[in-house]
Amino acid sequence: MPGEKSDAGEGDSPRHCLAHLPTSEERVAATAVITEYVQSIVRDAFPGAADAAALSTTVWALVHGLAFLHLDGKLDTSTPEAVAAQVRASVYALFAAAPGLSQAASASAR
Repeated sequence: MPGEKSDAGEGDSPRHCLAHLPTSEERVAATAVITEYVQSIVRDAFPGAADAAALSTTVWALVHGLAFLHLDGKLDTSTPEAVAAQVRASVYALFAAAPGLSQAASASAR
């Protein structure tokens, strides 16, 4: 809020951070490369996926979310094994829930 002190230093201001972002062209190119990479992994791992593009977005979002939780110190980082176990459990939980979610979505669409 205006007038309140922030814990962030001057170098942490949004304007300062934005100055270090790649140009729009660089971001678009990087995003295209990452998108194709993730889609190729999804196509290989889930050859029968009904909507590979949507599943690719889901996988990317899961990885991005886990990465930020890790970077923000929200996950147990006591050992590399603990990190791996949390990531593995998250991925398994998503895909274990998927068949039930798919059936519920199909039923509600009728």
